[in-house]
Amino acid sequence: MSIFVDVIVPLSISQTYCYSVPENLESAVSVGKRVVVQFGAKKFYAGIIAAIHQNPPKEYTTKDIEYILDDAPCVFEYQIKFWKWMSDYYMCKLGDVMNAALPSGLKIETISKVQLNKDLAIDKEVFDKLSENERKVLDHLVHQHIVKIEELGKIIPKYSVPRVIKSLSEKNILFFKEEIEEKFKPKMVQYVELSTELKHSEKLQEVIQQLEKRSFKQLEALLAYLQLSKAKSLVKKNILAERVNKAAVNALIEKGILLEYLMEESRLDNDWFEKKETVLTEKQMNAFLSIKEHFKDKQTCLLYGETGSGKTEIYIEWIKEQLQQGKQCLYLVPEIALTTQLIQRLKRVFGNVVYVYHSKFSENERTEIWKKLLHFSDDIKVPAKKDNCAQIILGPRSALFLPFQNLGLIVIDEEHDASFRQRQKPPFYNARDAAIYLAHLLNTKVILGSATPSVETIYNCSIGKYGKVVLSEKYGTAKVRKKLVDIRKYYHLMQNSTLITPPLFEAMQDRLSRKEQILLFHNRRGYVPITQCLKCGWIAKCENCDVSMVYHKQHNHLLCHYCGTMTLLMQLCPACGSCNISTKGWGTEKIEEELCRLFPDYSIARMDQDTTRSKYAHKNILQDFQEQKIDILIGTQMITKGLDFANVTLVAVLYADGLLHFPDFRSFERASQLLFQLSGRAGRSTKDGEMIIQTFEPQHSVLQMFLEDNYDKLYEYVLNERKLHHYPPFTKLYEFSIKSKDEKLSEDAANRLFAFLKPHFKEHLSGPIKPYIKKINQYYLHKILLKGLKNVPYSKINQKIQHEMEKILNSKILVDVIVDA
Repeated sequence: MSIFVDVIVPLSISQTYCYSVPENLESAVSVGKRVVVQFGAKKFYAGIIAAIHQNPPKEYTTKDIEYILDDAPCVFEYQIKFWKWMSDYYMCKLGDVMNAALPSGLKIETISKVQLNKDLAIDKEVFDKLSENERKVLDHLVHQHIVKIEELGKIIPKYSVPRVIKSLSEKNILFFKEEIEEKFKPKMVQYVELSTELKHSEKLQEVIQQLEKRSFKQLEALLAYLQLSKAKSLVKKNILAERVNKAAVNALIEKGILLEYLMEESRLDNDWFEKKETVLTEKQMNAFLSIKEHFKDKQTCLLYGETGSGKTEIYIEWIKEQLQQGKQCLYLVPEIALTTQLIQRLKRVFGNVVYVYHSKFSENERTEIWKKLLHFSDDIKVPAKKDNCAQIILGPRSALFLPFQNLGLIVIDEEHDASFRQRQKPPFYNARDAAIYLAHLLNTKVILGSATPSVETIYNCSIGKYGKVVLSEKYGTAKVRKKLVDIRKYYHLMQNSTLITPPLFEAMQDRLSRKEQILLFHNRRGYVPITQCLKCGWIAKCENCDVSMVYHKQHNHLLCHYCGTMTLLMQLCPACGSCNISTKGWGTEKIEEELCRLFPDYSIARMDQDTTRSKYAHKNILQDFQEQKIDILIGTQMITKGLDFANVTLVAVLYADGLLHFPDFRSFERASQLLFQLSGRAGRSTKDGEMIIQTFEPQHSVLQMFLEDNYDKLYEYVLNERKLHHYPPFTKLYEFSIKSKDEKLSEDAANRLFAFLKPHFKEHLSGPIKPYIKKINQYYLHKILLKGLKNVPYSKINQKIQHEMEKILNSKILVDVIVDA
């Protein structure tokens, strides 16, 4: 019987597609292998085999798979189950999950190229009739024969490329060609070695004597090679060429004295760290043993530990236990910034079995880590490779998708953090909850760690779903004094000229005079958020989004933080022509400038999305701060969690009100979490610390509970509010975002979807409304909110929703569903 395969293709579609397997490939097909398949009229993609069967589809005639890319699966069966669960649970497309999971180096697609028709003779009459741009393209093709279409934009104006290639195609001068291109390129390095016949000392001595008479530089190069080969068995050509004359090295290769060859080399760093053992205190050991007790009947346990109580040491002890059993560990953190200090701590304990995986790595580096994990079971058995195998993976939410073979433990540090939720593009998932389901698939244990656990996690502990271990004692002896500063008392002095109140300024002077360090938090990047004409009131807004553009002084441009649109700062108001353009508000860039004015004798740095775009930017800033090359660090949320600096004794929130009044049902919870986390950055060792919070509302209930140092009280307050208004953890939220470039279409579609859903969900449905930001990236938005009942299986709710959504979807209307439980 014929064999068929169901293939997941890397496109935004929900289902798999069935393909037939040619007889010559039947023995090679396997679940998890990549296969090249034709999708549509011309395009080819690398899909993943999700299932093998003998049932042809009734709805369409199958196409054959073109060929198989892998000798062994590059995705495990459990990963495909995980992708399908994520697609069902979070109501996203299976192809989107695959795209999020796989590094680009494992994806291929067809590249559109144009090729010269060599069989056509172009006479002078035809050539003279060609336009100037057509002649340029023809001349380029004569030399190159075949080129990518996008490369033609470098020869002629980009806007004219489609017209030119269409014209040349109609004249039969060129034709289109689709080529499959694999993105991953192994890193190949040139090495040199001594010719086999010269490895006998007598013949080598003869060559040395000949070179001594004829070419001293070549002799010098040969002796340098011999010296390097004693220290290292393999000698890189570029290392040898750096020590001696490069031409002399090439001459030795031409004479056959040295042989040149290519060898694949890893792009992954293997920095050496001096190993350091960790010893648990009595309370930490008790917490470790309590977690073990919970794991006897529970899969997940919360480690509720005060900031600075030594949670990381307990994680390390658990990781040690897993490694002794030959298992792997996944250590998830919410921010890339947290990997910098953690990788050093983990490598000092575990050496080079620790690998980092995050978006700042190149696609080739991420693909190498993926391939290394695929070979884990082979590497760990080989003594020479065991000390370098991927046993511990540290990374943000994307690391969840890696191909683990023997995963024994998942640690989710700062489990409460909003960065674990993907909200920028589909799939819209929560990495914490997805990790717990992955652990269920693999029969793996999960440790959730936080000083300020999420309301959902504490609730799950209270109903017995998770275990809970409390670590209340701080590791060091230092204390943190908390202080609220009422901005209203100093506003007449400050106006719009500074965000630093006199009490904060005095505290900063005091700490700097003691050679201690300061962290300042302000959750708004850029220079200023508002640019306005003082004559007519015009505000610089993004033409694609319903938001004001942020001025970035460093590059002198206005930037939309939603769609990335960029324009130069205008000198005249486009509405009335006035030159009276003013900027309002404060971003981290402006605060940095103000601090340089107030404290000219001290080193000041900024850590936000703008200063950490490069691969090693996080690492460099934090290393400089650790080495006390920076006195004051101003930053956004990335400085608030998980960082450990012994010399930081003052932290400050420059404007707390923006946290408290964010339009979200979690705003109080997140504000308090951020404040508690930030307070933990001061007083980490023996030096007492201080935290100053500047606000217009010092009597706000969240701030008062924070001063009381009572997170449990805040949890009870928030939980009661959630229960009263039917929010998680008592319900499951579905937020529908209906989008169209036509505002009327968006509104009509939202009304129709609401009408379709209303009979099924009745009072649990609210909307449709225009959101706070009603237009993003040219799409007009309308929102519908559904508070799903917890006692109804999510699959039933999702099926009803999908059925009703299909009635309104078309090429002009999109619907994103964000599931929040």
